[in-house]
Amino acid sequence: LLAWWCQAVRDHQGRVTGTISTARDITDQRADENRIIQALREKETLLREVYHRTKNTLQVIQGLLTLQAGAHPDNPDFLELVRITEMRIRAISLVHQMLYRVQDLSRVSIKEYGEELATLILHANTKNGTKVHLDCRIADIVLPIDLVVPLGLIINELLTNSLKYAWPHGQDGQVTILIQRKKPGWLELSYQDDGEGLASQRKSSDEMGGLGLKLVRSLGEQQLQGSLVMEPPPGGGFGMLLVFALPEEEIGGD
Repeated sequence: LLAWWCQAVRDHQGRVTGTISTARDITDQRADENRIIQALREKETLLREVYHRTKNTLQVIQGLLTLQAGAHPDNPDFLELVRITEMRIRAISLVHQMLYRVQDLSRVSIKEYGEELATLILHANTKNGTKVHLDCRIADIVLPIDLVVPLGLIINELLTNSLKYAWPHGQDGQVTILIQRKKPGWLELSYQDDGEGLASQRKSSDEMGGLGLKLVRSLGEQQLQGSLVMEPPPGGGFGMLLVFALPEEEIGGD
């Protein structure tokens, strides 16, 4: 396989008087390129298969929990614990499901993921007669899986907590989820609901008010190495603000 380059030779008046041709054997170079492309395709296929199998494995675990719950129909505390665990598994499984269907096998859109996850949680937890308006304002930023998973788990814990305890009398409510670049190199997650607030939620459930919020703090401060504050918004309710640094390779690009 040869590569040819041709250049016209002109006189002082600009007329073509001849050509200079150069040929180079690129057989080995093209073969190397084809081998690299083939190797990349094989790795891409392998990664997709890994994500697909991981998603399926998580679904199997979720199914086993459901079967186990069916063996204890008269234990509401156990059934609730299984339900909460299933939602955490779904939050992780959704990441792998999205990675399987996108071109970039290491990063996903936090906007697409966050909106889909929040809608899933809302439909799974809304009580009969309660209407909760979900306001998701999430920047269209592509993030690596090791940031998306903890963010997804934090959203799952907070939204599940709000839907179960923030409006105990069946009143309508609102949840606002905001994810944006606060400044170059930093990402901000702001969560608010207009329910009865953190104190009443803690009284309602040790699991969600205790373990659930401890998990949120652990994910935000330890795994994401961020600054996390929980305080009620000006109009009342529950509020949380998490600010954390993005990895250097994520700074400057969406």
